[in-house]
Amino acid sequence: MTRAQSHVRRVIRAQSPVRRVTRAQSHVVGVALLLGITTVALAGLTVTLATTVETGTAAVTERQVSAGFTGALRPRRVTGPHESRIGLPGGRLRTVERTVRLANETGVVASVEVDALVYRDEGVRVGFLAGAVVRGGPTRADRRSTGTGRRLTSRTSTRATLVREPSVAVTDDTLFVGVAALGDEDEPASVSLGIGERSAGREVGEGSAGSRGRRSLDGGRPATTAVTVATNVTHSAETHPSADWRLAVETATPDALARHFRSLGANTDRREYDDDGVPSVVVTFDRPRRLVFVVHRLDVEVRLRG
Repeated sequence: MTRAQSHVRRVIRAQSPVRRVTRAQSHVVGVALLLGITTVALAGLTVTLATTVETGTAAVTERQVSAGFTGALRPRRVTGPHESRIGLPGGRLRTVERTVRLANETGVVASVEVDALVYRDEGVRVGFLAGAVVRGGPTRADRRSTGTGRRLTSRTSTRATLVREPSVAVTDDTLFVGVAALGDEDEPASVSLGIGERSAGREVGEGSAGSRGRRSLDGGRPATTAVTVATNVTHSAETHPSADWRLAVETATPDALARHFRSLGANTDRREYDDDGVPSVVVTFDRPRRLVFVVHRLDVEVRLRG
């Protein structure tokens, strides 16, 4: 083959319509892939933005309700009658059964039915327990231990945090424990409910809640409901001799309390005392101490006002 023939073949091959079509198809496929990836990325961004807005709204609600709880329920600073109003943006407010126990090497020395006041709404959770205020729902580990098994979302899986710490202090020779108990010794939790707003076409919040607070109240979702919390607070204290004390606090959010007690230098474990699916955080300290145990009793009445 001559040099001229070889050159002609190279020119024909370079101008082949098949090769030009292949390049054009490759370009079209590349643009389609790029557009598809961009669409997926934008959809992912939309989901992320929606989740962020929902999470931010839940956080604002939790802060609002937490502030209301800390202002209305002040067992260490109030004696006698006290009344406060808080705003709840819909949701549910109810008491649940909770117990605090103190034990030493001889067994359980004191057992107090403290109960807890819990607010819930669309994954938002705020609880008042034994004087502490906890914001946020149970973690995955908490839910495995409580056996609730509910499906987690981006909001309900948020780790619970302490807004107000429990009243526990340690010195070289003394352990101070203060607990707030809802209700009196005969009626652990007593909540009186007024008539609330309408929700889903029905009136809610009408009735009363007696012993153990089994009734709950629903606030209307469209607007914040004004809730009046009235308490009558009394105090009692007792002293126990030096011993290796164990403090057990029954709670649906044990991780939040355990982290706090560990920050005090205590060891923590979990135990279920009454087979109700709710564990207790069991706190032990490094050496024997004298115990000062204070119970703040809050006779509570809650009234809804539209």
